[in-house]
Amino acid sequence: FWGAEVKSGQPLSVQPGDDMVLHLSQASLGEVKKDKASEPVCLSVTIDGKKLVLGTLSLDKLPQQQFDLVFDRDFELS
Repeated sequence: FWGAEVKSGQPLSVQPGDDMVLHLSQASLGEVKKDKASEPVCLSVTIDGKKLVLGTLSLDKLPQQQFDLVFDRDFELS
């Protein structure tokens, strides 16, 4: 099992390693400051120089989202 916290404005570089894959299955919001509670959070991945939006999390509407994504090369979450 692998888990990581991706903080706002601080992209996370992920390197699955040779002959390895990483299965991204879920994203969820962590603690949210009261003054930022109503702001949506955009989750994206950058791979091979292309940035793709995976979804938008919202504390009251969609605090977590499930995926079924498999990565076999380095990528960046933000």
